[in-house]
Amino acid sequence: MNTQTMLTRVNACLAVSECGTAAALELVKLRDELESDLRLEAAASASKSTLNATRTIKAMLDGMKKHDARTSLHYAWTDEQGRQCVCDGYRAYRLTEHLPLEPRPENAGKPIDLGKIVPDISSGVYAAVPLPSISELRAYITVERAKIAHIPAKRRPGIYYDLGDGAPIVNAQYLLDLLAVFPDAAVIFYNIMSTKRHAPLVVRTERGDGVLLPCHIPEKELQLSEHVTEAGMRIKDYPLPDGIPPIEYAKDTLRGSADNAVSPDEFAACLDLIAVA
Repeated sequence: MNTQTMLTRVNACLAVSECGTAAALELVKLRDELESDLRLEAAASASKSTLNATRTIKAMLDGMKKHDARTSLHYAWTDEQGRQCVCDGYRAYRLTEHLPLEPRPENAGKPIDLGKIVPDISSGVYAAVPLPSISELRAYITVERAKIAHIPAKRRPGIYYDLGDGAPIVNAQYLLDLLAVFPDAAVIFYNIMSTKRHAPLVVRTERGDGVLLPCHIPEKELQLSEHVTEAGMRIKDYPLPDGIPPIEYAKDTLRGSADNAVSPDEFAACLDLIAVA
């Protein structure tokens, strides 16, 4: 008996079951599990890359349902251009080819307008840096995880990936997820004029685009401030505050907490850092 047949039978049983009973509640759980399995099977029949992307985004959305009360981010939605969108506050994807994800219920709430968050990389303040391959990044994470395995879980640091001199540091697992969703991505774009910890990084491919927020590592941001000074000599039209030279502006952005990640609420608050497409 295949998954679709089992789902059909479960739905038939639910149709004649008394709502609220223990048996009905178990049938609902089984129905939801079968629907999830059926979506993964549909993705697998399409291609390996589609299956990987579906699994990655499903895991992200499941995590949101478990740890975040905002139902508006628990499900995918479709934007004005017909792209399938998902976001968890730290990363977001806009897909031109829809994946077989759980349908969005009517009471999920209004989603984030990603059009106001994804920066325009043609604005002149974005540079590209090569991305590692999936195998390279997976091996890196494995090695780094082994280095900190002896540390108690509550005190264990995160695993970060440095994109290079002048570029930000990102959560290594989030970057791996990004590559799973966009396996054809070769470069990632970052704002060369920003040391602020929530300036989004961007990938663009034929499958769509995505953004990823960098991690807040004070030592790295001090390094980035030097690059801001150098870049400020090349880019004349960057809108720095009046009368403040680039290096002073960069130093000012480093004040504040030393958390290693931004809060989800800050994701939508970076409009002052980006040029909206």
